[in-house]
Amino acid sequence: MRRIVLVIFSILTVILLMMLSTGVAEADEPDKDSFIAREIYMGLTGLTPDKTALDWLSTHKTTQDLQNLTAYLLSLGYRPKGEYISPQDISIPVLMYHYIAPPGQGAKDYWSTSYEEFEKQMAWFAENGFSSITVDELYDFMTTGKIQNPRSFVAIFDDNWYESVMKRVIPVMKERYGFTPTLALYTDAIYESGKGVFTWQELLTMQKANVVDVQSHSVSHPLIPALHQFSDEALWKELYDSKTLLEQKLEKSVTGFIAPGGSVNDRVLDAAKRAGYKTFFLLWEDGGVKYGSDPHWIYRVNMVNTLDFASFVEKMERYASKAKPRRANESVLADNQIVAYYGHPYTSLMGILGEYSAEDLVKMLKAKAAEYDAVNGERGAIPAFHIVFGTVQPKGIIGIIDEETLSRYIEIAKQNNMIVILDHQIGRGTVAEAVSQMLPYLKYDNVHLAIDPEWHTPIPMEEIGGISGYDVNRAQEIMQEYMAANGIPGKKILIVHQFAPMMITDREVISADYSKVDLVHDMDGFGHPITKNYHYEYNKLATNIPLKGFKLFYPNGREWGSDNPLMTPSEVLALDPAPVVIIYQ
Repeated sequence: MRRIVLVIFSILTVILLMMLSTGVAEADEPDKDSFIAREIYMGLTGLTPDKTALDWLSTHKTTQDLQNLTAYLLSLGYRPKGEYISPQDISIPVLMYHYIAPPGQGAKDYWSTSYEEFEKQMAWFAENGFSSITVDELYDFMTTGKIQNPRSFVAIFDDNWYESVMKRVIPVMKERYGFTPTLALYTDAIYESGKGVFTWQELLTMQKANVVDVQSHSVSHPLIPALHQFSDEALWKELYDSKTLLEQKLEKSVTGFIAPGGSVNDRVLDAAKRAGYKTFFLLWEDGGVKYGSDPHWIYRVNMVNTLDFASFVEKMERYASKAKPRRANESVLADNQIVAYYGHPYTSLMGILGEYSAEDLVKMLKAKAAEYDAVNGERGAIPAFHIVFGTVQPKGIIGIIDEETLSRYIEIAKQNNMIVILDHQIGRGTVAEAVSQMLPYLKYDNVHLAIDPEWHTPIPMEEIGGISGYDVNRAQEIMQEYMAANGIPGKKILIVHQFAPMMITDREVISADYSKVDLVHDMDGFGHPITKNYHYEYNKLATNIPLKGFKLFYPNGREWGSDNPLMTPSEVLALDPAPVVIIYQ
């Protein structure tokens, strides 16, 4: 059954990849889409597409065909490996905040929250394995049952409290824990320019960078008279005009309406639906949001000044999903292998990651991970972007990838249940400096780190660089100290590459016992499988680093720098010990 499901999934993927704006590409057309399709099909099935598959592709082209096929797959009860949590068992608390008071000042009124309580609340979410989700992700869960982390929450901040959001909400939620706050804003209080107020340009910048998610809170925030007391014309203006203006100015789809004062009746709900809102949020509290519940009647948890921390925890334990996807200090490698594509987004010379768009890479990576998932027993296989964060240049100078590009890849990975590995080539700097430059990205729960000793030299391409075992321990110490100081839960991976003895000296002093770091020792050499096995055996001698990685090199059109032949997933997993991280360059 598993093979049948994989075959069907591969056909579905082939269709999606080959569909163009005017139809479906010919199966033998020598373009990138066809290459990706063949790669995915052959990777998932181990077969060359036969006439039956090609005939199926030629006659099943519509969106309805794809929807029918998806429904059929779901009816088979196909589930990925690992613990499965039924959508009916998931519950998502939606929090309603207003104003977060400055530190030391306490909540100023009933609808306020002290900074100290807010800090503890967000720390509790992080320590207990929660993820924040957006209004659109909440809607997807309510209507399809699909969600990346069953332990998720939505935090909505009503009204245009600029200082509260900029000085307290974003620094705690986004910068410390990687959570995304949802801002419920009314458009009359958003300006073209000004200080101490939300401006359109600032909101656009934050929205595009996924710092916040903006939704509608009406045009004027009416309370007296309330929204449900407005005339049809005035009601439509509050709903429709706020939505269209936000969409125009912020270049995004606005799908959620947060009712000012909770004002609602059938007429308001009908108008909201006609205006195009997919979700409608209330003022009242009645537990968490469940799969199949009405997206136009969403209750929220009232975050008020009388809610102490003990009461908050008690509510969240009642309102949120009971199942935890991973224990607080458990590793992503506990029951999974990682399958990564390596490179830099701006060049194809450094690896496959730079040869395709992020969107195409997602499809290819999922297919490659499925190859390993089919032969690795009970372990899962998680696809990953392995991105060169710091690139060595002449004289050992390091160029750092721009934050906008990196943030986009991290967000795409998050949306597709993938991880991101940031790799630093060190150059003429120190290992401590290299690791420290990447630390801020550990706030994202799907980001991990790597360092490459080969390039730790002032004369790259002229000599192979190296670091010591003491450097490796220091790198782990820096990661662990940063995670503890910033309340980052769980364990993070640190990959260290090696294909020659001089790349890591004093290997015997390396410790793999840091409680918040999984150290992975990666074999980084290219060549014939015999050569690669020899280098892997050398790395295997470092028994004090039990977690091993293995890199493979695709053909690159040059006489050197690739594997010939390329080892298959079964051959890779036959290595002893089986690598926990597999990287394709």
